[in-house]
Amino acid sequence: MYNKKQLISFTTLLLIEQVICPKSKSARELIEELIEKNKKWKSFISFPKNELDALKDRLDNGKAIFTTRVKDERGEYFLGQLVDSSFGILQVKDIQSVYLKDHPFYAELSDKEKITLSKHKLDVVKLKQYKPRYSTGQ
Repeated sequence: MYNKKQLISFTTLLLIEQVICPKSKSARELIEELIEKNKKWKSFISFPKNELDALKDRLDNGKAIFTTRVKDERGEYFLGQLVDSSFGILQVKDIQSVYLKDHPFYAELSDKEKITLSKHKLDVVKLKQYKPRYSTGQ
């Protein structure tokens, strides 16, 4: 059903959530809610190697990053979903299904990327570093 890495992630999120709202829900209810929210949990999202430095810089500066997903990865992501990455846990903030001509970064795509992407409808996924809400207990 879920692999070890996913269960560890759920447990970590559960501990975070207990700090935020320890009296509002039981541990079992929180786990069930987290599992329900992340039924389509994609344990790891990868990015092209040539984009890693630029993406890391954006995340380090508190900015969102964008990734284009085609074919099998279209429809894999949903708003609010948490995904693991080489940058840590990211949260899906927006998804746009577009054709190449409407791609928000069309001008920045190489000719090779345009040829590859022109054959498919695309999901442009906006991600931000996941920052859990912490309670001070006051």
